Amino acid sequence: MPLQQSLEYYAISLCFDAGFERSPVENWLFRRFLILAAVSSLAAAWFFGHFAYDASVERYLTLVFTQAAKFERLSYDASGRSSLFKAVNDRDCLIGYVTATEGRGYGGPMLVVVGWSGEGSLLTLRVPKHKEDAAWFRLLENKGFYEQYLGKKDNDPFEFARDIDAVSGATLSSYGVADGVLKARALVANHLGHTIPARVRAPVQVALPEILLLLGLCWVILLRTFHLFNRTKWRRLPSLVFGFVVLGIWLGQPLSLVNFTTWLVGYFSPIQANILLYSILFGVLGTALLLGKNFYCFWLCPFSAVQEGAHLLTGSTIRPDQACGRKLRGMRYMLLWFALFLAFLLEAPSATIFEPWTALFTLKGTTAQWFLVGIALVGGMVVHNFWCIFLCPVGAMLEIVLKMRQWTIGLWKKEGVE
Repeated sequence: MPLQQSLEYYAISLCFDAGFERSPVENWLFRRFLILAAVSSLAAAWFFGHFAYDASVERYLTLVFTQAAKFERLSYDASGRSSLFKAVNDRDCLIGYVTATEGRGYGGPMLVVVGWSGEGSLLTLRVPKHKEDAAWFRLLENKGFYEQYLGKKDNDPFEFARDIDAVSGATLSSYGVADGVLKARALVANHLGHTIPARVRAPVQVALPEILLLLGLCWVILLRTFHLFNRTKWRRLPSLVFGFVVLGIWLGQPLSLVNFTTWLVGYFSPIQANILLYSILFGVLGTALLLGKNFYCFWLCPFSAVQEGAHLLTGSTIRPDQACGRKLRGMRYMLLWFALFLAFLLEAPSATIFEPWTALFTLKGTTAQWFLVGIALVGGMVVHNFWCIFLCPVGAMLEIVLKMRQWTIGLWKKEGVE
């Protein structure tokens, strides 16, 4: 069974048991033990992350009303993780209202705390807890995103991308804050008996980036399905250059593990704010499931183009031997498991944002991310496609998807025969 074989290969890679021989029965038991441990640990982390949520928000309320003597909870919505408080001074006079709501950004949930006047005007806005990438999230404050809300009343229009402008380069984080403010506005307006304007959702608009992505994907499908230019050395060159220029330099949005993890954790952001990411994710997944091939790795991935370029600089012919190469290829499955474990445990898809292309193509990243960029580039100079073959968790994820497809088709054929 292909899926079982893939999991067994992963299990062997996890143990790094070079030179330690076991009997066939011992190998069989050991592999299945590691498979069970890997799957069970991910399931346990997922459930823990979902049911160990810290709902306490009281310590953040003074961020918006420092002069308040106490806060009284007026309402709480467990499903939306939203709370409304009344802020009073030492004479028990009303200062205003405080809402603590959850918005969903690129890296997971964020706590949005808003201070309102007694009449329903927005006075202060803070996001004391979030799981976004720090370099991107700072753009919201630096570019005055929060200031757009100040002075607005609870019955004013608050539509994202219409009344509230997103910050370029942090659109998904902007949406997360806007989502939290909309929930906050509903709490205050409902308490004060004010009417909220009807929501007018922005239409899904397919623009030039999505069209170019579709054309690039179609070109790779034609090449690999109809075996065009099979005997030419430059067969992958046009699509790699396309991926490097469009997905890397221009858009700065290669397919990333966080795009998968967001769905696995259970965060489904609206397609209006994520049309390009939806196009990349489901375009690559859809073609893999329908046609049984990975049309992204080594063809459209902009970092694959970087790896190819780094290797061209040296022309190195170093190759790991078969045994060493097999163990090194298991590293990407280890990284995939570890990243998913952290994301599930912390309920934070942003825990999987560590790939080197995030820093390389956006020029924004942590010290650790830039260190990883250096490792990947040096490795690519020495060994052809070093990152792609030995470390890339996206490649590991897509390989698992293809193995599951193969296993499902085989099972369906077997049942059909029976």
